[in-house]
Amino acid sequence: AEFDLRLVDLPLDSIEIRAAARLEKMLESGVLEEADRLEYSENSPIMKVIGAKTIKRFLAGEICMLEMKKLVILETRQYAKRQRTFFKTQFKT
Repeated sequence: AEFDLRLVDLPLDSIEIRAAARLEKMLESGVLEEADRLEYSENSPIMKVIGAKTIKRFLAGEICMLEMKKLVILETRQYAKRQRTFFKTQFKT
């Protein structure tokens, strides 16, 4: 099976735009309210989800909304970069 690396090799600015749009949809859909209702510890599997720790920090009043958004977008970009690196090393083109 042939793998098309272009599927994961998007420009970082494109990834950032997509991440910001995804985060806004999550916020509109009630992710903050859902996270606030959940009872979880620092070691819970949910804390491995991109943005979970950052949202928890926001809800605790440690960071403002703007900082939370910037950090979640950064975490998403970092994850995309790890994916890109993985696929580049696994599927030589």
